[in-house]
Amino acid sequence: MSKMISWDRDFSTINITDKDMLPNSYQIKLHIDITSDSLLKQNICFERIKFFIDYVIDKSVLVHKAHKKLKNIKKATNKQQWVELPTPVYDQSFGIALYCKLTAITFPHMDIKAIEINSELGDDVNYVFEDTMGIGVYNKSKWFKQYDFLDPWWHREDMAAYDKIDKLEDGKITWYTGPLKWEDIGLGFDQNYKAKDEQVVDEALKNNVLQFPTKWTPKVIDGGLDKPTK
Repeated sequence: MSKMISWDRDFSTINITDKDMLPNSYQIKLHIDITSDSLLKQNICFERIKFFIDYVIDKSVLVHKAHKKLKNIKKATNKQQWVELPTPVYDQSFGIALYCKLTAITFPHMDIKAIEINSELGDDVNYVFEDTMGIGVYNKSKWFKQYDFLDPWWHREDMAAYDKIDKLEDGKITWYTGPLKWEDIGLGFDQNYKAKDEQVVDEALKNNVLQFPTKWTPKVIDGGLDKPTK
């Protein structure tokens, strides 16, 4: 039997526009149809969602993949806290990216029916994306045409929030899958747990989350305005 629930979260980001780096605060609400009868799988799904939002998205840098100064900006930020979008950074597009990614990391045990998103920079206008709407440029077929077996990060179940592909000497390729694997923090769907309850997931997070890469934070530079003039 399916159950419909909703779930809210707040987080902050640095949004990069054509000319500025702007701090922003977001609120999202997910409307979720729980399709699994397994309490363990349900708990893992929720912990995956919380972990991705709290440790990958929160305090990350949002940027358009085609930004003309992308390389220069990357040098000034911690790349592991990086979210690349296929469009300029605006709430509707970011909401679709989150919808796709959170759907991918919880499939097939949850079905995210809709996401609501608003932000401070967006004047707190609430945008709603439902699963019956088209995803436009986020469609799989528009990406990696030379690697048709690889989905963009928002359609994969790993922790990546941007794509980086490297070609090895033998001609094979490898790609970025995120700072950690779900199994590293006890959130793999096929792992064998000693106990089938959420305590297992909580213990895994407690034991591993401190090893997560350090977040990038802006630094305040003393401009000398408070110092007396000569």
